[in-house]
Amino acid sequence: TLWEEIDNANQSVSEFDWETPGFAAEIVLEDSLWRNVDSVIDLGGNTGSLAIALLNKYPHLSASVLDFKTFTAEAEKRVVNTAIEHRLKGIEGSFFDDLPLGHDVYLLSAILADWEDDACVQILETVRRAAHACGGLLVVAEVHLSSSGELAPATSTDVRLQASVTRPDRTAAEVIALIESSGFEIVRSDTSQPDRSLVIARTAK
Repeated sequence: TLWEEIDNANQSVSEFDWETPGFAAEIVLEDSLWRNVDSVIDLGGNTGSLAIALLNKYPHLSASVLDFKTFTAEAEKRVVNTAIEHRLKGIEGSFFDDLPLGHDVYLLSAILADWEDDACVQILETVRRAAHACGGLLVVAEVHLSSSGELAPATSTDVRLQASVTRPDRTAAEVIALIESSGFEIVRSDTSQPDRSLVIARTAK
C-alpha cells in the first residue's frame, strides 16, 4: 500500500503531517464521549494530529497512536517537551493484526474510505475482537470526500479519490451498515456534517 511504501522507504511524512486535524474534526473533538473515558487508541492515526488534539482538550485522557513506525515516531516526536508527552504513546502495528487490549475507545478516523468493503470488514472484525475482550467502544469518524460540503475543494478531492481511494466514497448510511454487518451495535451517530460522520458502537451481544 501507499503507507507501507512510505514506511519501508523511510520517506518524509511531512505532506501527511497536519498540525491540526481537518475535515470537520470538531464533530469528533466536541463529542461528550471523551469526558467519560480514560484511554483511546487511534488506529492508523498517522502522525497523531487527532490524538494530540484530544489530549490537549481533555487533560484526563491518555492516547496511543497505532501505525507504521515512520508515522508513530513522528507522532511521539511532536509531543516531546510538551505537557502531554507522558500521555501519548506510539505503537508500531497494523489494524489488520491483533490489537492491543485495555483501551476504552478504538478510534478509526478517516480509515475506511481507503479500503474496499472486504478489507473494511477485516479491520472492523479485528477491532471487534479487541473491543469485546476489554469492553471498549468503537468510534468511527469517517470522512466523506465527495460530499457537498465546503471543506474539500472539488479538484483536489477528485485527484485524491482517483489516486488513493480504491472504493467510491461511502455515504454515512453505508458506513453505518458496514459497521453493523461487522458485529457491532450502534450506540449513537452524528451525521449532521457533510464532510464527516461520527458513529459510536459497541460489540453486539
